Amino acid sequence: MIFEIKEKFKKFFSGAKFSKDLEGSTLIELLLSLGVFSVLISISIAGFVQTLFNQRLLLKLMAATDNVSSAIEQMTREIRVGTNIETLPEGGSSVQFINPDGKIITYFLEVNNNQGRIVRKEEDEVGDPTPLIRPITADNVNVSYFQAQALDSGFGGPVRVVLNVGVRVSERKAKEIDTYLQTVVSSRAE
Repeated sequence: MIFEIKEKFKKFFSGAKFSKDLEGSTLIELLLSLGVFSVLISISIAGFVQTLFNQRLLLKLMAATDNVSSAIEQMTREIRVGTNIETLPEGGSSVQFINPDGKIITYFLEVNNNQGRIVRKEEDEVGDPTPLIRPITADNVNVSYFQAQALDSGFGGPVRVVLNVGVRVSERKAKEIDTYLQTVVSSRAE
């Protein structure tokens, strides 16, 4: 049976032109082809790993930006109906106003261990000993920059508040990306 298979194999390749001197490959040719193959595989694996790294960083950035966008939306909804809006003259890391319920609301940047987050403080009166303080950004989101600036329209119109928020995303401290979001809100109550 093995003999029959060998004969069929010879008949199949009988039309092919083989040189009798070159019936196989040498050890050097095999090692060379193996080396070229190894280099190509190494390059393709490195590119694939870099693509996965960049995708993970991009997903973190998208999640952080989405979280901060929600926080900005919450701030703008409250500022829009607030009165007595105050910030530092040149802009600062906090904005304070009085909401329709008469409570003093302050949004500010809190930084602990190089990790920042935006916090909302609610007081019944100035100097309230038990204010309600809660973060409005997630713990895994690093807010690197927060600035609020109240701009007077000058013509008796409503105060406009410019909110600037910076988000920092890092992957194993090898690569850091900063993204900045900005919005302008006008108070309807004043």
